[in-house]
Amino acid sequence: MDNQLIRALMNNTIAAANILRVDNKLAAQLATVRDQLPPNQVGQHGQLQEWLTDIDKPNNAHRHMSPLWALYPGNDITPADTNVFAAAKVLLGWRGDAAPAGVTRGGCRSGRESAMVMGLFAS
Repeated sequence: MDNQLIRALMNNTIAAANILRVDNKLAAQLATVRDQLPPNQVGQHGQLQEWLTDIDKPNNAHRHMSPLWALYPGNDITPADTNVFAAAKVLLGWRGDAAPAGVTRGGCRSGRESAMVMGLFAS
């Protein structure tokens, strides 16, 4: 999630600089740094990786949705990138209300988490 947030901040700052036609040097520097961030990655189980190292366990029903921030409320993961979008759907299946039968989530859902899951499924 941290790299997703940083990438979104840089993308939005670059876009604002371009629209306003200001800070071209800063926008170029941000683009250089942004391009060095690790991308969203697809793991060995077809899931969006939570970590840089592919250590996710299949059907991990942990309640946190932070690896999916770039899908919602962010906009870095879209259907246009079919592999990463499909991987996000796999992870959402593991952690969302569509988790496979018999998989128990790691804790209860709060109102905020329920709202996040609804937004993710709507995406």
